[in-house]
Amino acid sequence: MWGLTDAPQLYSILNDNKNVTINALPDMSSNNTVNLGFKVGVTADYVITASELSSFQNGTVIYLEDKRDSKTVNLMENPVYSFNAAPSDPIQRFTLHFNPVGISDITTNNLNIYSNQKNVYVNIPTSMTGNIVIYNLLGSEIASQPIQGNTLNRISLNSPTGYYIVKVIGANGITTGKVFIQ
Repeated sequence: MWGLTDAPQLYSILNDNKNVTINALPDMSSNNTVNLGFKVGVTADYVITASELSSFQNGTVIYLEDKRDSKTVNLMENPVYSFNAAPSDPIQRFTLHFNPVGISDITTNNLNIYSNQKNVYVNIPTSMTGNIVIYNLLGSEIASQPIQGNTLNRISLNSPTGYYIVKVIGANGITTGKVFIQ
């Protein structure tokens, strides 16, 4: 359902790289990221406005990640995101991250650890210092970065498909999680 050539186009990109205008997700606990395509015909300032946020369960947090500008916005706190875009920008610029309540297998101490394609995400909703370390199943460290508290941390991996262990080492203790990298 493409519009005019100069009009901005925003759509979901499924895991098999199919583009869809409408993407209804029945269960947010198994798929908490949605890759978005954004295509423009002219260089200009644009605005994404999230609406109907009250339809999500209380406590759900929704982040919009702008991969080009390396920004992450909590849409529940600020549902309007303004940015500049050009026709030469990467189409897979945005990702939506849903952190619903009740994901017991990946949520510990208010930390959410999950993956999407070749990226590992660690949502740290409090002020915290320390490191995020990722290990393969043989126990070898493959990535490490300092924690950025009060935000969504992203670690891009160039690793083979498989399971990895994510260890968050902070002043208040250690939290681990398992992720699958595609």
